[in-house]
Amino acid sequence: MYSDAFDSMRLALKKNPQCHEAANVMGQISLIKKDMHSAEKYFSISLEINGSQPDIHTSMGIIDEYFQRDDSAISHYKRSVSLDPADPKPLISLSKIYSRKGDKSEAEKYFKLFEYGYRIIISAGLPV
Repeated sequence: MYSDAFDSMRLALKKNPQCHEAANVMGQISLIKKDMHSAEKYFSISLEINGSQPDIHTSMGIIDEYFQRDDSAISHYKRSVSLDPADPKPLISLSKIYSRKGDKSEAEKYFKLFEYGYRIIISAGLPV
């Protein structure tokens, strides 16, 4: 289903090895296809080119959780939050990981940050 897009992005990355966008698309397609090893490969390439992509750090956190690498997932989620504090996904993920690890205070900290951001969005009348 995504083979043409994947092949196009492979060609784009081959033509321009600094094209992190092509690596991102290849990573996203791999995630959709549940090919976590390939997704990790392409997202890693993308982050080597441009490490300031909060969505890609979040995707790497998801992959790390899949492979049960909680410490690496925490690092990626925290980097994502530092780059985009308004994104709720890494905050919720951090809260879940810390809760699973039994660190209630850290779990609550990240959940409160999520709640705080959610309240700001609601009070500003922005769509959720």
